[in-house]
Formats: sequence, structure tokens, C-alpha cells
Amino acid sequence: SRSLAAGETFTPGAYAQYLEGVGYLARYDQSGNVDRAIASLTNATRLDSKYALAFAALGQAHWKKAKQESSAVEAQLALDNIQKAIRLDPRAVDARVKLGDIYSESGRPQEAIQEEQNVLRMAPENADAYRALGQAYAAEHQDDQAEAAYRAGIERQPANWYGHAVLGSFYFDHGRSADARAEYEAARKLTPDNEVVYRNLAGID
Repeated sequence: SRSLAAGETFTPGAYAQYLEGVGYLARYDQSGNVDRAIASLTNATRLDSKYALAFAALGQAHWKKAKQESSAVEAQLALDNIQKAIRLDPRAVDARVKLGDIYSESGRPQEAIQEEQNVLRMAPENADAYRALGQAYAAEHQDDQAEAAYRAGIERQPANWYGHAVLGSFYFDHGRSADARAEYEAARKLTPDNEVVYRNLAGID
């Protein structure tokens, strides 16, 4: 008998659509990729209606779109999909990280901190949870904790450009432009074609 990790799928077509969607989402900086991610991930959830990982990723994609377009409708779709993922798989770490993210960016940083700390008890090496925790601490003006959390995320996932970019933005917001530049340069080395990083560097200049 085949064993199945929680939140995954036996439906090959659903898995292929999930992988495609996550690939688009990883490069959300490229035009049209967020919509492509939503299309692929929606297909994955239609092919397997119990696919927690796909619902979590779909929630993330809707949240990216909500922020790009300042859309309350997309924000609600993000929340609905993420909560569905957590109902399907209560230990869905990705979904819980994102739920904390949404709390943080919706003016509920205390709930965000609590959610990310819960995640880190379940998955102490989760770089995304540290990044989201950093964001929540920053929203609460707990700057030392924020910086430590961002750094912990980078230590656990040094090859992810996004970790360097969010720490760079944190430094920039706090008037530490030399530190910000160092982080943006680290992100640029990892993704030389990333326009988000170039825009951030231009912002310093």
C-alpha cells in the first residue's frame, strides 16, 4: 500500500498542476505569473478536492493578487482557501504560515505572531515562518526580534532571494541603507533577472 504524507495527492494530474502553479508563484515578479499560478492551482483543487497543499498555495496566489490590485475580493478568496487547507490538514504548515502573513498584513500582528510561533513549534526549521514572524514583529515595532527572525529565515534557506529582499526592505524602512543594499545585492546574485530587486536597489539610489 502506498503511504501518503498529509495534505498531498494521489491524483497525478492534480500534482502536475500543483507543481506548475507553485513554479509560477515562485517567480511572481514576472508579469502574468500570478494569474497563471491561480489557474493551475485552481485546476489542482478541482482534480482533487481534498488537496490541502494546493488549497494553501492557491490562497497564497490569491493573496499576491489581492496585494497587487488592492482587491478585497481576492483577499477574501485567499483567506477562504487557506482556511480550507487547514480544515483538510490541521498540520498544514504552509497554510498556517500564510494565515499568519495575512493577519500581519491586515493589521492583526499579535494574532500573526501567535500563529507563526505555533508553526515553529511544529516545524522549527521553517524559513517562511521566520520571515512571516519578522514581518509581524516589525508591525509591532519590535525591531530587534524582527531582525533576528528575518536572519533566522535566511540561515535556514540561504538560496531564497525573497528572504534577503524582505530583510533589505526592513533595513531600508529603518534608514539603514548600507545594510539594505547588501541584502538586495545578495538577492540580485541569486536571481540576476529579478526586476523587484532592481527596483529596490533603484529606491536606495
